[in-house]
Amino acid sequence: MAEDTRLGAKIKGQIRRFAGALARGWTKPKRRLAWEMLYGIQAGQDVKLSNIGRSLNERIALIKTENRLRRQLAGEDLSERINRWLCWAGAGAVDEETVLAVDLGDITKPDGRKMDYWATVRDGREGELAKGYWRCEVVAAHP
Repeated sequence: MAEDTRLGAKIKGQIRRFAGALARGWTKPKRRLAWEMLYGIQAGQDVKLSNIGRSLNERIALIKTENRLRRQLAGEDLSERINRWLCWAGAGAVDEETVLAVDLGDITKPDGRKMDYWATVRDGREGELAKGYWRCEVVAAHP
């Protein structure tokens, strides 16, 4: 049991350090949001606010935690700042020896109606053109 507690504290500390580096220069509420979302998604193994709130295990009603997280997420869009930081942080680990694997693909959304930035992609399952999104994934590995 003590080993589980030690491991949990170690993981929490790692998430706190990562969130602290990610949110450096942000306001205190945004830094707290970054940590709570990262920890809640990892601990709750889900992206739904109710499961994130449950995993935070706060002494207030779950609905209050959900409302706070929802209100903070509805504010400034942080995706550009997060993407920029992740690219900057990852770039430091890439050198001449690093192998980069690029996976170009697409995702079709046949049931989507009001989605922004749709592109025409090839649906491999149906063998025809459909509405969806292009995606690009790059994985780096050191030999």
